[in-house]
Amino acid sequence: ASVSSAPDAAPSAARERTVAAAVAAVSSTTAEQVEEPDCEALPELPEIIPPRGVYLFGTVGRGKTLVMDIVFRCSSELFPHLNQKRIHFYEFMLDVHQRMHAVSVGRPPSRFASKVRARLLLLIWSQAALRVGTIQVLLGRARLQTEIFSSPVEVVANQLADEADLLCFDEFQITDIQDAVILPRIFQILGARGTAVVATSNTAPEDLFSDGLNRHVYLPPLQDMLRPLRIVDLNSGAVKIDHRKAIGSADGGTAPSALIVCPRHDTAEVMRCFGQLTGGAIPAAVKVDLPMGRSLMVPHSACGVALLSFDMLCAGDRSESDFIGLARVFHTVVLTGVPVFTLETVDWLRRFVKLLDILYDRNIRLVVSAEAPVKSLFQQIRKDVVAPDLAWRTVMYSSDGRAGLSVQAVGTLREAAAATFRAQSRMVEMQTQAYWDVCRE
Repeated sequence: ASVSSAPDAAPSAARERTVAAAVAAVSSTTAEQVEEPDCEALPELPEIIPPRGVYLFGTVGRGKTLVMDIVFRCSSELFPHLNQKRIHFYEFMLDVHQRMHAVSVGRPPSRFASKVRARLLLLIWSQAALRVGTIQVLLGRARLQTEIFSSPVEVVANQLADEADLLCFDEFQITDIQDAVILPRIFQILGARGTAVVATSNTAPEDLFSDGLNRHVYLPPLQDMLRPLRIVDLNSGAVKIDHRKAIGSADGGTAPSALIVCPRHDTAEVMRCFGQLTGGAIPAAVKVDLPMGRSLMVPHSACGVALLSFDMLCAGDRSESDFIGLARVFHTVVLTGVPVFTLETVDWLRRFVKLLDILYDRNIRLVVSAEAPVKSLFQQIRKDVVAPDLAWRTVMYSSDGRAGLSVQAVGTLREAAAATFRAQSRMVEMQTQAYWDVCRE
């Protein structure tokens, strides 16, 4: 199917202004001032297509989210009549998959769609006398969004383009093969429809989906996906400063009881902290409704404070939607029993990092009881990932006798370990008094 068949495929003037505003807000500080040359002395140059957005990348604590928020605020003030959306990338992909599921459930069976498509094409090609205009009538203004002539990815991409003139993603990353497949098509349609994109990431464009399954197949589409965007590297400078740590050391210290170092199953100190946060209120169980008819039972909660164990929230079958639902109900989360992460608990680590990202993005207070200080929670997993025998640790063979890994999982381990630097940086900031002061009550 062709993108051009979508209605109003050409970007509107309003959307072009949004793109220009997003790019100018980010790149104005680095633009070079050049004297206007003599136009008569220059050869005729091809038309330059302006970027359709910005891709900001850099190490943790470099200010990527802050810059994106500035772009979003400036664009909202300059163009209040446009639809603008800021969303965490986890939540964005969750929404995309839910929409694709809804489209797949509500459309005709694929065999029926194939028959209709084949008969219509046979009708068109068999009638040589049909004019182009008649063919267009037969097809309607088939907007890639019709139930028969488009895939669920194209339907969802057009829905997103209808709803937003500017999309801002925080923590853009690709670790799953399904995301590597569908994202290039989504970005292609967003660009054709004139939607501007501003994304932040810890990963350079050339390192996306690093060590992923069959990466050589999906890398060219991923590179083409980001080609229309202005790439901005925030790692410039000889010294790499984590501004979260710098602010945390100068803002007045650590919030009371933000981190409790104790054995995993020691809950006495945690319960005392929970009582302080709730003013001694009697805790009760609360049921949190989740998408697709699911629910999350919080065993202890009071006054907007939730008390949960790490095993319940991160060692089980939980996902981003569970953490988002939790953040919508509570303003403070007390998490008990956080372990020191190793290669054997990498799935727990992924869920824990996602939980931190979602709570941080929504300014939710976090109290953690852990087996070790923050800087020691992730040291072992980082050592395990760079071990020379990692490639041999498959399900069939384990060089050191520990639990083996599937061949597909080996490729995403380094991505998970790299995310621990962001998690550590955010945990440090979430312990500060300044972070607690700006969180909602």
